[in-house]
Parts: sequence; structure tokens; C-alpha cells
Amino acid sequence: MTDDDLLTTHQLAVEMLRAAPQPMELVLRPHTAFQLAGLVQLALRHPDISGDVRQAGVTFVAAVREYFTVVDAKACVAVLDKGSDPAQDRPLADKQ
Repeated sequence: MTDDDLLTTHQLAVEMLRAAPQPMELVLRPHTAFQLAGLVQLALRHPDISGDVRQAGVTFVAAVREYFTVVDAKACVAVLDKGSDPAQDRPLADKQ
């Protein structure tokens, strides 16, 4: 890391800690929340995702799943469930 990288990282930490008492609310259209949940599920497959970052991802996906459960969107819930199930993972085909 360069000195500039360290300074930026320090500034990020200071800003996040200062904002910590204020919750951040997000308003998303359902299809956008569904798309982001899929991206987060994919990111959660990375072996280096752990700790608070992993918990944030799991919490986000659970909140999206809960929304679709409440609105009785069974197909959406089923797809989210598959996205959280490692048994559903498929290897990428070699591109030639």
C-alpha cells in the first residue's frame, strides 16, 4: 500500500465511524433488490469473504428473501434459496 492508500483507508474508517449512529436506509425497486441479492450470493462464494463483510451479505440476502416471502413471490424465494445453496453451484464451462 502506498501512503495515499493508507490515508484513504484511514479517512474511510473515520467517516464510517462518524456515520455509525445514523442508519443508512436504501430504497430499491424489487427487481433491483433481487438482482443485487444474486450478486451478493455470488460474492459470498468467494473463500476470502468472512467476518462482518460476510454477515452483511447474508443479512442483505435474508432481507430481500423476507420481502419476497411477505409479498408471496414464491418463484423469487425459490431462486434466492437456490442461490444460497452451494449444492446448486455449477462449474463454468471452458470457453474456447
